Amino acid sequence: MNLAIPIISALAVLVAFLAYRVGRRQWNLGVAKAIPKVGTWVRIDKRQEQSTAFSPSYYMVATIYNEGELPAKQLKGHCKLFSPINEVKQHTIPIIREFLGSAPYELEPCRLEGTTVDVGMDGRQDIRFNVDIEFEFFGIPDDKPQKYSAKHEWDNKNRQMIKIE
Repeated sequence: MNLAIPIISALAVLVAFLAYRVGRRQWNLGVAKAIPKVGTWVRIDKRQEQSTAFSPSYYMVATIYNEGELPAKQLKGHCKLFSPINEVKQHTIPIIREFLGSAPYELEPCRLEGTTVDVGMDGRQDIRFNVDIEFEFFGIPDDKPQKYSAKHEWDNKNRQMIKIE
């Protein structure tokens, strides 16, 4: 009988400790799911805007998405299209958005302009251009902004934009 009380007490402490650990882990997983998890992808769209006697136009289309369960708020920044050797005219697209939930947000398409765009995009010549996306947003906690930054570049071999950072 004297041994039963310490054993029962020890088991009660062990059960309480395990319940605490499991509950804390589930809470941590819930908080991790609740934060915004933003990301970006960039694609190039080919558009035949005039008759087929003319070359098609190419547009850079950047998309911001949120895989988190909590929305990102007050997005503010920019998307910059540029070429390290000036093959493509530089454009900056502002990013100003109050709310980003689970539906992706597509930025305004930006036409690729330059003397080598046609031959570069159809594969007759290599072309170099990049897209840098930077913005701040609020999630949890709301008191300080989180920063997002991504760098994409045109991959001549695979004919698509790839994320490099």
